[in-house]
Amino acid sequence: MPVVYKTYKTKCVIQEDIVKEPELIGKNLHLAIDSGCWYFIFKSCPPWFHPTKKGKNNQDVEETDEEFKKRQDAFKWKREYFGEAVSKKMSLNEIAQLMADDEEKYFFLISRLCHGYDRYQTDEKPVSLNYSERVANLQKLKAWFKYDKNICDILIVKENEYCPVCNQQHMDISNIGNWIINN
Repeated sequence: MPVVYKTYKTKCVIQEDIVKEPELIGKNLHLAIDSGCWYFIFKSCPPWFHPTKKGKNNQDVEETDEEFKKRQDAFKWKREYFGEAVSKKMSLNEIAQLMADDEEKYFFLISRLCHGYDRYQTDEKPVSLNYSERVANLQKLKAWFKYDKNICDILIVKENEYCPVCNQQHMDISNIGNWIINN
């Protein structure tokens, strides 16, 4: 995560040194929400197209035929398992909208992307991902925030009014982040 925190600190206007003290993210609610929202907007999933073999003219390390075959198989597995979500470069938010009907695969993909996804990996839920702990923590967050996926997706409802579709009050949190990008 230090690379992500370094990028976040460089791109956003924050005073705290989260690179030297990453535990600040866990102690400061504003930083936790702001950095998380920033991450989901600016982090993207690489498209896993049909790969070409890495050769001497390529900047990447040269691959053996066996490595290339393994990478082809891994890319194919990812395309088949995650479908359209890995067909082009998209932010994690765009992927969330695309995979809204398959929450389990979406959560796994996001966990995998945040943790790191080696180009040769095809494993579904490796032990190193601590996937069961991530799922348990997600359930705790859903309970805490009273998450209900069945609430409608109307985006604009006047403040202090109830939505005509789901009879709930929607909160507009679109202006909470302070992602002031430095040039």
